[in-house]
Parts: sequence; structure tokens; C-alpha cells
Amino acid sequence: MTQRSAPSLTEVWQQLLTMSAGLDPAAATVVRVGVGHVTCSITVHGAALADAILPAISGLPAPSGGTTVELRLWDHTATGTTEPLDVQRLRDPSLIPRFLDDRHTLRVERTSTTITRVPDDPGALFTCDDARDLPHYVRAAPLPHAVAPLLAPHGLHLMHAACVGLPGLGGVLLTGRGGSGKSTTALTCLRDGWQYVGDDYVVVDPAAATAHRLYATGKVDPAHLAQRPQFLPAAATVAPDPSGNDKSIAMLLPGLDALLVHTLPVRAVVRCRVAHQTATTWRRIPAGEALLALAPSTLLQLPTGRANPLAAMAGLVRDVPTCELSVGTELDGISPAIEAMLTSLRATS
Repeated sequence: MTQRSAPSLTEVWQQLLTMSAGLDPAAATVVRVGVGHVTCSITVHGAALADAILPAISGLPAPSGGTTVELRLWDHTATGTTEPLDVQRLRDPSLIPRFLDDRHTLRVERTSTTITRVPDDPGALFTCDDARDLPHYVRAAPLPHAVAPLLAPHGLHLMHAACVGLPGLGGVLLTGRGGSGKSTTALTCLRDGWQYVGDDYVVVDPAAATAHRLYATGKVDPAHLAQRPQFLPAAATVAPDPSGNDKSIAMLLPGLDALLVHTLPVRAVVRCRVAHQTATTWRRIPAGEALLALAPSTLLQLPTGRANPLAAMAGLVRDVPTCELSVGTELDGISPAIEAMLTSLRATS
């Protein structure tokens, strides 16, 4: 997409904002939740869209005051609206166009559009043609491209990572590319009674070295689950992708509500890797190696406009210990290895 054909993001924002203002407020579902010190007010038009979006963010705490950011979502089929022509022209079946200017970020997918506006009058607008056609992964981790730009100016960064922990020892931020063992590690720890903040995406406050929950889900590879079903907590409910193209979703509420916590202190940033060995082991690694496991996938997956989280991630790995977890094939050894890591780090801090 050339600069000449790039849209005016101010015009796209205004078109969609005007459309949202014309929707019937009595027909909307409104949810207000707290993520760290930020209140997210989410208004959803369309029952199918609410069913697709809201279960994954259920169980978040009530707002505690402070800054509020607003997200408005609607389904064109349910509301009788149509995507503006300026957006329709950007649709491309072979790629996902993304644009940004000083105030906005715009992402255009095959059947949906996300645009955010910061810092003045911060907000996000999400539209879809028909919620029943949304990709399966949306149900596991909805709205990351709306949430990330809204939280970043407030020092909260959505990161591609998992987080689990134990009372008295704190939590570990599990990083690594896809297939490195993050989900297996996080869900196995949850199965073993650990506290759970999230899998795949968590909100991190690097300045306070804390992680906050956004999604009450996990992602599981169907083939892996068929071979080793014992890694998934028994109380989780599995929702396979009807198309067979994506990972299944482990829905963790209400069955595991006692273990899903809102916040954990981050005591270590841990790079995961699958090891061809029985035992799970750990070792200290330089901060730069941990940053390389965390930053690239976060920056590629979750662009946050002008609020680049790279400096925040670099500060986090400087401030807390950084380790590597070699995830072995014996599942029962994973959580004891992380507990030993946390105990050792506490003793030497």
C-alpha cells in the first residue's frame, strides 16, 4: 500500500464513530472491568458478537477508579450497518493492512476492522461483518489490537507471554516463540494448583514488575492434547476450532475460578524451549537473551502506535532475574522445576 493510497485515519475514525453513535444503546451489552489501574468500558452491539468476545474476558475485577478507556464493538449483520467504503477498499485476502499516524492505529482483517485513538479522547472501535464468521482465535484472545494501544500510554503493555505463580514466591513471565512450550508449561502449572494470570497474552506493568490478567483462556494444540491430555486441568472446557485450522481454546471459567488471579508480581522472565529430555531444568541467562525471546513476537503481533513498549520490556529484564526453562517430556516435573527456580532466586536476591 503506497502513501498515496493510504487512508486518512481521522476520516475513518470519524466515519465509524458516527456510525456507532447511531446504534441503539438499549440493544447493547455494556461491561466495565479493571485491568491494572485502567478501567475498560466495553459496549457490544450484537448478541453473536457478545458471545464471541465476552467469555474470554469474564471474571476480571470491577473497576477501581482511575483512567477509563472506551471500546465500542458492533456486528454489521446484527445492526444493519455497512463498513465504510474507505475501509472496504483496504480489504485484502492475502495480507492484513495496518496503518498509523500520530493519533490512530488501523488494522483491517478479512472480516473485521479495528481502529484506536490516543491520547486525547482515547478509545477503540471494532466492527465485523458477521460475528459468526470471526476466526476461532478471536474467541481465545479478543481485541488485542484494540487493547494494546489503549493501555500502553498508561504504562501497561500487552505482551506475548504467559504468567503463572505461587503464593509467597510470586510469578514467572513465560516467553518464547510459538511451539516453545509456554502453553504446556502454564496449563500444567494450573493443573498442579498454581495461580494463573494468562497464556499467550498478559498485561505487564514493567515499572512495577507485575502481570495482570486479561483473558481467562488457554490455547492447546489438538494433536498435542490427543497425545497428552493429562497436561490440561480437568475443570477446563475445550472448544475446538470448527474449521480445524487453529488451536483449540481451553475455557478456564467457571471451573478454575479459584486459581485465576488478577495480578502477580513478576519475579523472573523465563525463556521457554522444548527440550529433548525427560526432566525439566532451568538456568540463568543474560537479560539480552530473555529480551530476544519476549520482544520480537510482542512487537510484531501487538503494534501499539507511538507508545513503543521495547524500552519498557528492556527495563523489565534488567530489573528482574532472567532464566531459561528447558521443558522436558515428563509433565509432572515442570511445576517442581519452576518452584525450585523461584525458591533459588528468592534465596539469592
